[in-house]
Amino acid sequence: MARAPESFEACVARVAAAGKLGAADARALLQQVHDRAETMRATGAPDPFMQAASELAAKEAEEARADRLDALRNAAKRSALLSKVTGFGNAAQVLRDVLHGSNVGSRENVQSEWLGRAAATLGAVEVKLKKAGIQKAVARGGLDRDIARGLWAKNAKGEADISAPARAAVEAFHPALDQMRDMQNEHGARIGDAPDYVMHTWHDPLLMRRGGRGGNGSISPDDAFSAWWRWTEPKLAEKTFEGIVPKEGENDAAARIRFGRSVFNALVSGIHMRPEGVRGVPMDEAGTAYVPPNFEGTFNIAKRVSHPRVLFWKDADAWTDYNQKYGRYLSLYDGVQNTIRQGSRNIALMDKLGTNPAGNLNTVIRRIEEKFRNEDLDGLKQFQRRIDGIKNVMARLDGSANIPTDSLFASLSEGARQYYDAISLGGVGVTHMASSFATIPSELRHHGIGAATDPFGVGNLTGGVANVGRVMNIILKGKGPIEKQEILADAGAYASGFAYNLARNWNLIFEPGNTPMGRISAIHSLFMNATGVNWWFESMGYGLREMASANLGRQLDRDFTALHPLHQNLLSKYGIGDEQWNQLRGLKDLKQWEGRAYLTPSDALRTPGGQALADKLLMYFQDIADHGRVVPGVRERAQLYGAERPGSLGFEIRRALTQFKIWPVAAMHQVMGREINMALNAKDAAWGIGMTIAMSAMAGYTRMLINDLLRGNPPRDPRQPSTMLAALAQGGGLGIWGDLAFGGVNRLGSGGAAALAGPIVSDADALARIYGRWRENLRTGKPSDFWPDLARFASVHVPFANLVYLRGSMDYLLWYHLFEAMKPGWFERTNRRIAVESGRTMQGYTPGGGVPFGVPGVYLRNNAGQSFGLLGKNP
Repeated sequence: MARAPESFEACVARVAAAGKLGAADARALLQQVHDRAETMRATGAPDPFMQAASELAAKEAEEARADRLDALRNAAKRSALLSKVTGFGNAAQVLRDVLHGSNVGSRENVQSEWLGRAAATLGAVEVKLKKAGIQKAVARGGLDRDIARGLWAKNAKGEADISAPARAAVEAFHPALDQMRDMQNEHGARIGDAPDYVMHTWHDPLLMRRGGRGGNGSISPDDAFSAWWRWTEPKLAEKTFEGIVPKEGENDAAARIRFGRSVFNALVSGIHMRPEGVRGVPMDEAGTAYVPPNFEGTFNIAKRVSHPRVLFWKDADAWTDYNQKYGRYLSLYDGVQNTIRQGSRNIALMDKLGTNPAGNLNTVIRRIEEKFRNEDLDGLKQFQRRIDGIKNVMARLDGSANIPTDSLFASLSEGARQYYDAISLGGVGVTHMASSFATIPSELRHHGIGAATDPFGVGNLTGGVANVGRVMNIILKGKGPIEKQEILADAGAYASGFAYNLARNWNLIFEPGNTPMGRISAIHSLFMNATGVNWWFESMGYGLREMASANLGRQLDRDFTALHPLHQNLLSKYGIGDEQWNQLRGLKDLKQWEGRAYLTPSDALRTPGGQALADKLLMYFQDIADHGRVVPGVRERAQLYGAERPGSLGFEIRRALTQFKIWPVAAMHQVMGREINMALNAKDAAWGIGMTIAMSAMAGYTRMLINDLLRGNPPRDPRQPSTMLAALAQGGGLGIWGDLAFGGVNRLGSGGAAALAGPIVSDADALARIYGRWRENLRTGKPSDFWPDLARFASVHVPFANLVYLRGSMDYLLWYHLFEAMKPGWFERTNRRIAVESGRTMQGYTPGGGVPFGVPGVYLRNNAGQSFGLLGKNP
């Protein structure tokens, strides 16, 4: 007897009961079977519903196995982290150690592993490009189409008919991209090896809303979608539309448009819809998806990067066309860099905190509270006060705090900050070069380089100065032959070459398809490159990594206990003790150059410690480069920006108030904090702090001396206490407070609070003062000529004009003449004031004389009809 057909709801109930699912979960499963069966029916497949159900069951079983493995992996990570917590006293420290490392506890952390792995991978790619002689060509983007064809063919296990330079780029990029995929899979992801693929497509929501590069930003959402779909649909492979079942009364074309609009809305809004009751998510009694409180607002990295693609491109050319119109990056070169950095971030997060890092961290925090609440209520309160700061760091690490709340506002605000960089940081290269006198010796002495056993021994002082010389010697020699670079690339020595080459790419400014904000960003990159700071940071980075690698290679013939005590202490923070050191000592045939043996992370792969020991060295090399240069990290960003996200009013206010202040904060953590917390004893700490302050004063005076000479001013007398206080401030030893008091921060007449509040507030204060003086003059009947004040204000707001090697020329050849022309006697009055305040004058001034170094023949007349020189001396 035939069985009567069940109602849909009865079928849902049976499926829910059999699978122990909620009603919504069961409905979603049945809908998937129906959609798949309808697609199969159209192809003539026999018994499509049974076949669709069978395929779905196999897929669900595989996903369930993966979910169980994922749960076990996460439980193990949480357990390992909890085992290090002995009470509220060390709980916050343990959590911060695993996020960003510390001078007190461990330095095996997410941030250093992420940046270290990215540096090593990018460094290897960079050396391959340099060896092939194609760095600049690849950075300019002219080879992008051929490179994309090559990567597409490589993924399909074939070869493309492309130029030799493009083939060399493919051989540099493809192994690195594969390595990122494979390592993420090892840590829990399930990223497939697709044959029809170049690399990840980085959609730009702003470009999608404005109709692509060269589009009109004022178009409506409907018009923006229409423009996007007209450009995109012809470039999509037919497999993109498999499984799309037209609704009742809908044809295939309408179904495709509905699908396209859904994808467009998801990419622009960042909100990706999913069926109610996703498989594997617990359900409440009403059938609504339930997320445990500790996992609210978090995401599973493994599942996110493993999510199947929705858009499939016809070929590499279609992918290239789309990226040039709607992609976030103008060059494939930049996209590769971002893919490697993001992959490295994912690997580090999953390695230390499992596949859902934020959710697991929240769970650990909750278990700490529960475990120790009956033992220490006061400690519980102190721990809870630190939780928000820890979560803010986590948000900076996993990138959730970097997602703009308003992309347009965030972009405009970033452009404003870049403008202030271009008018304020003309001497930043000199500043960082000078600061090396303090930061390099402080870092290297903890590696045992130049440090005497006796804290007060002469070796500490001479070694500190010698360390600067050692790094300078490496920098002046340059990177050396390509064979040497291949050795040190493994230690991440040349990773910044990517950014350095992009910063020199003038094409990005004049690129026809670039956006206005993209052009500003390109100009900003060129400005920072013109200051010399990019070159200096790259050079210091590889110099410090080379010293560390050679130092380890030189020390391998010694027992761990024979190393300098400071070096032992530092290595132990990376989990390298006697056992790990002996494994490294067993290595044979280390790579050598000019008689020096270099130990690199790839060497550690040949030890019993394998990948784990290699990761420790990656972090070690990353930290010496970052701390020797003082590079702000997630700790400083979380401290200054809190939980605010770009595009929010709170974030933009914080960024404006703290512009130019993150480096001093990082220096306090990385330099002073290290000397206090990693010293061998109180005497060693006192010596380390004293040496750092002394070297900082030397750095500051060097900075002032260079600036004075380049601006045509007589050098300040180093014997004067005020000069040395200013030097200490400008060297970073006194931070922003010292710079305000002694370093001459207040150059536009703004008050102390305004200077501390950032350049935007300082400018607003200066304009308010000019306006106030004008109003006061009107009230009292005095001449109300405020143009000279505005001219002086404007002169320090011209981008590039404050470059340290241009500023003096601009002053003496243009600005001083302009000020004198607008208000005769300005130069003499200014020098009298400077002489009273600092005991010196602007170079070239003689009492009663005209503006120096003038060009005669260009004159104006003042209101009294008197002639005066604009670009020359008074006639």
